[in-house]
Parts: sequence; C-alpha cells; structure tokens
Amino acid sequence: MLILLKVVELGLERAVEVLGLLAKCREGRQEMVKYHGAVEILVGVLVNGSCRGVQYALLTLNSLCCDSERVCLEAKNEGVFDICIGLLEDNDEKIKRSAASLIQVLKGK
Repeated sequence: MLILLKVVELGLERAVEVLGLLAKCREGRQEMVKYHGAVEILVGVLVNGSCRGVQYALLTLNSLCCDSERVCLEAKNEGVFDICIGLLEDNDEKIKRSAASLIQVLKGK
C-alpha cells in the first residue's frame, strides 16, 4: 500500500484508481488508514489532479472517512471540506456528486 501511495504522490494518477478500488473493501481501507500520509496525498490529487484523478480521490476519501474518525478529522484539517465546496461548481457531474457525498460524510463526523 505504501508503494502505491508513493506512486500517487509522484503523480501517476492511474494509481489513484487502484486506491479507489482498494478502498471499496474493508481490508484495503484498513491498510490505507495505517499510512498517515494518505489523506495529504489524496488532497494533492484533489487540488492538482486530472478530472479522473479527482473523481477517484473523492471516492477514496469518502470510503476512508466513512470507515475512520481519525481520517475524517485529518481530512477536515487538510481542508477537504472547502475543496469539496469548490468542486460543487465543477462541470463534471460525477465530481459534483462525489464532492456532495463527501461533504455529507464530513458534516456527520
């Protein structure tokens, strides 16, 4: 998992898609939560990534925040809530829906 997160950090957005798929299963989320830099890396994708990278970063963060109070708090501290508010204005409907969903999760915890 650490290697995959490092690859994302280096800018390979295909790796974000893999993280999104891994975040759908409990074991994948548990492994990602162990790495304390995961949220920061995913925030970097939200801010600087392509449309597809942003979609998968949102989905991954949503899954992680639903599963972990610590990750949810870390995401809030990293400014994910405000980033998502800005993404509600995006032209891509998937990004808008994912951002709105993550906002609800962040509000709830």
